[in-house]
Amino acid sequence: MTIYTKTLEVPANTDYYTAKVAELEIDEDVITKIRVGFPVGCAYLVKVQILYGLEVLAPGNEDEAIVGHGETVEFKMFWKVPEKPCTIHIIAWNEDDTYDHKVKVEIEALPYAVAFWYKAVGKFVSLFSRLIGL
Repeated sequence: MTIYTKTLEVPANTDYYTAKVAELEIDEDVITKIRVGFPVGCAYLVKVQILYGLEVLAPGNEDEAIVGHGETVEFKMFWKVPEKPCTIHIIAWNEDDTYDHKVKVEIEALPYAVAFWYKAVGKFVSLFSRLIGL
């Protein structure tokens, strides 16, 4: 498992069109998880989108953004990387008119064979848990 990380400092008073943009190069076959950490103080004013080209990977809709306040927001997925290395773009903007804020983005990726079994075993455990009433 490889975890790719990027910390962005997002200046105050930025909108989507003047957003801070960063890139991560992914060298694995499948992205299985995206986490975005927001420190206390962000107050849901810092917005983040994770994209491959024009495709929004997280939050999943181009009209939405990931927000938080003293929390880490996590997205589980099984997204096959179309090329290697694969450039993932992180877009962040800050509607706070006074303070800059930092956010940390983590992308977890696995080789296809490992990701496939990881997903299959997870589904089996979930199904088995429902069958025995857990």
